[in-house]
Amino acid sequence: MILAWLRTLAFVQILLVSFSVFVSGLVAPSLAVAGTMASVGTTMSYSLDTSGRNYEANTPFSLRGGYRFSLADLYGEVSFFSSKSSGTEMVGVSSRDLEFLFWGRKSFSLSRSFALFGALGFGGHQETVKTRYAGDTYLDEGRIEAVGAVASGVQWRLTKAIEASLEGRVSAAESYAPNPRFGLGAFIGFAL
Repeated sequence: MILAWLRTLAFVQILLVSFSVFVSGLVAPSLAVAGTMASVGTTMSYSLDTSGRNYEANTPFSLRGGYRFSLADLYGEVSFFSSKSSGTEMVGVSSRDLEFLFWGRKSFSLSRSFALFGALGFGGHQETVKTRYAGDTYLDEGRIEAVGAVASGVQWRLTKAIEASLEGRVSAAESYAPNPRFGLGAFIGFAL
């Protein structure tokens, strides 16, 4: 199980590095001067629990990294969370979700420290379900499926290098319940 998560995280890291190399090769010389950006945050969304009867709040931990160009920001995001086990002492179900998205974000400055933005994202999602029955444990690592997302929000430049953002997002994937999934996010990070 841990090996599967490490394998998935290594795959995501390879994708992020490949994306970075691909973007730097596509960018015109006038846009080649890019600033580095990274942030950490969380997004609150709701989905059906493992029983499929009740909604539960999900607050995945998210890491972002990428580049800020004069026209737009290009970055990758990795998010993960685990749901609590449901059931009885004899039977239980829990799940873990991993999501990776590549984003393009366009900001519209309102002042030196305040901007509105819109973003489009695409990537993948994998849900691992662990079922426990009478002492035996069964693990379904699921498949990686496509995810599409849109987001909009506000950015505040707190200092020359530190910024915070709040965003609303809508994402869709085949196994999401409900589909699409709505969320609100908060991030803090640096942009050089």
